[in-house]
Amino acid sequence: MFAEQYFDAIVGVLAYQMIGVALFLPLELVFPKVRISFADRARGVLFLLALAPLTALIGASLIVLKSALGITGIPIHFGLGSPVLAAIGAALWIDLQFYTIHRIEHRFFWRFHAVHHSIRNLSAANSFHHWTEALMGLIIAVPLMFVDVQIAPTLGFLSFLFRFQQFYIHSTAKPHFGPLRFLLVDNRYHRIHHSTEQRHYDRNFGAMTPLWDWLFGTLHMPAKDEWPEVGLREVGEPTSLREWSSLPWRFTGRSRS
Repeated sequence: MFAEQYFDAIVGVLAYQMIGVALFLPLELVFPKVRISFADRARGVLFLLALAPLTALIGASLIVLKSALGITGIPIHFGLGSPVLAAIGAALWIDLQFYTIHRIEHRFFWRFHAVHHSIRNLSAANSFHHWTEALMGLIIAVPLMFVDVQIAPTLGFLSFLFRFQQFYIHSTAKPHFGPLRFLLVDNRYHRIHHSTEQRHYDRNFGAMTPLWDWLFGTLHMPAKDEWPEVGLREVGEPTSLREWSSLPWRFTGRSRS
């Protein structure tokens, strides 16, 4: 059973990664804010693929564990009365967890999260994380084992947004959300989070909505033409699988929190 679950999981992860890159690559090529080399994109895809086996292993293990324990899940729409409200509520809950974990990473696990921030040529393809961050994702994934998230299947757009927004917010395409940036995170909003400018440090942690940044005082709404340089001044981005895997243990920079 586990072998079957793992096969399904790794196929799903790889498909998700490649579809995510493929969706926004045309936008970056046709409407580029900056030019990104083929080598940078290819290296980013390589690191994404390298992360897939561990991500799939975690996903398959949780599915098998859920089945073994007989966990059926509590319908999250209970008491909300609307599948639309249930979907929005689930999204906000997940995004709040992500926001919290993201701030914890900056404060206590910066050397691992710094791998992501070391990227100097961000793009949909070149938006990798270190493999240890897949383990941090368990903080979100484990509670979801006890929740029935199969709700509002007709909300295709909302589902698409949850799954693929992470590729868009790292893209270098010109299209952005404009005034809707106050409701949904776009690439200009998230670029502030990766900025090398000290005034941008520890700003814009949210991945789906700016709500939590606004509530907890970490919001920086970018100006119309604000597009800062990104990366880390103290270390370059990894150029090989060996550098990607070992960077946290070689990194000596201080946390931004």
